[in-house]
Amino acid sequence: MRREARPRADATATAQGALREMRMSDVDAILQLEREAFPDIPDERLWQRHQVESHIRTFPEGQWVVERDGVILGSCMNMRTSWERATTQHRWREITAMGTIDTHDPHGDTLYGVEIMVSPRARRMGLGRRMFERRFAYVVEHGLRAFVTGGRLPGYCEHRERLVPQEYIEAVMHGELTDPVLTPELKWGCTPIGVFAGYIMDPASCHYATVVVWENPERRGAR
Repeated sequence: MRREARPRADATATAQGALREMRMSDVDAILQLEREAFPDIPDERLWQRHQVESHIRTFPEGQWVVERDGVILGSCMNMRTSWERATTQHRWREITAMGTIDTHDPHGDTLYGVEIMVSPRARRMGLGRRMFERRFAYVVEHGLRAFVTGGRLPGYCEHRERLVPQEYIEAVMHGELTDPVLTPELKWGCTPIGVFAGYIMDPASCHYATVVVWENPERRGAR
């Protein structure tokens, strides 16, 4: 039987930069990165220093940045939880304890994606894929069941008059529509398994999110 290839942990410097664990000294750069990556987010909804610092203290091995020439071009924040919690209807602020990840369970069988950001200066460089692949690699390295995240649907509101969220997702999956978040997630190997209403305050998504999953190929069939 052919064995599925493992995602590779990318911790070496490349032309795109080095993917490494987040440090306390990165916090200012991460706060600035969010302002660049999401200029439309109101100030009151931007990351606060205490939230990012809490991530690093609580689950340091699950927080990563991409750095090139001393500049942070991308960041990726995660926590561990149970499969049941990750795949049952919830809101982002609930599962992440208002963004502090105080709900992190070090024994959880699922890696949960809290946030991912890429600088506009580094778009189309493959940084998003690299950070997702690092998430997948962590799942395999630690024998977890899966990676799960709630992905925004920033293209949905343009189609809300004629499509319900599930119909929009299916249209994206079939290549009939393109979504800025879901389309790349599909290319990177994630599978949608549901829709959460009121997941996060995001008018462009009509506050919906797609629940996407990447399951550990070494644990399929073991449940």
